[in-house]
Amino acid sequence: MNNNETKNIWQRMHAISAKVKTISKNLNVADKYKAVDHADVIREIKPLEIEHGVYSYVSHNEIMCTDILESLSTYYTKRGEEKEKTVRNLMLRVKTTVRFVNIDNSNEFIEVSGFGDGIDSNDKAPGKAMTYARKYAYLMAYNCITGDELDAEPSNDAPLKKNPKNDAKKEVDDWLDERKQKAIDANNPVRTIADIQLENQNIMFQLGYTEERAEEWLKKMYKIDVKFLDMNRDQQIILNEKLKKELEKVK
Repeated sequence: MNNNETKNIWQRMHAISAKVKTISKNLNVADKYKAVDHADVIREIKPLEIEHGVYSYVSHNEIMCTDILESLSTYYTKRGEEKEKTVRNLMLRVKTTVRFVNIDNSNEFIEVSGFGDGIDSNDKAPGKAMTYARKYAYLMAYNCITGDELDAEPSNDAPLKKNPKNDAKKEVDDWLDERKQKAIDANNPVRTIADIQLENQNIMFQLGYTEERAEEWLKKMYKIDVKFLDMNRDQQIILNEKLKKELEKVK
């Protein structure tokens, strides 16, 4: 008798989890940071599921919320003239449930849900959202480790000094002015709020941050009391810079 036939679904998934290797972050997101590609997750997990007699599939997709995000996008004509246009993006948040079934007992299964956001000006928002959600469901189901492992030795870097509260707002204002000036260059067009928001969501996932944590940080440091999805472009830019600094610390 095959040893797998005597194992229940929990034992099979535990065995798979023990064999899953660290999944590298091979996806280059906007030349800003690395992320885990959905295809790499499936490529690592599927052979192990076959080996241990587990079949998985998406059992349910649920739309949690939708919205139309509007923003002004700067572009340049062939003559170098600066123009603005309104860009409309569909934002879709999806909850995807993946069912993991014992192939020797189809009545025995585990369900794990993941959440994903998709933002796109055409028809790709649903696909983006479901792909993200499915990927996260697999990562959570098997407790996958992603990215490079942290050094065993503690960092010798000097502790970061916090800016005095009365200097914090000036620092952000100066940074925003510099950012806007750089955007004048035709080779560096202004990103839309949807682009910045999606990048922030990706970084927060890598850091294990929630939207509530981001909202609390803005409220504490800059007296900005607003929900993540309601942040305007400047607020998303402030959060983006903070998240990138936090991401650099763990790389």
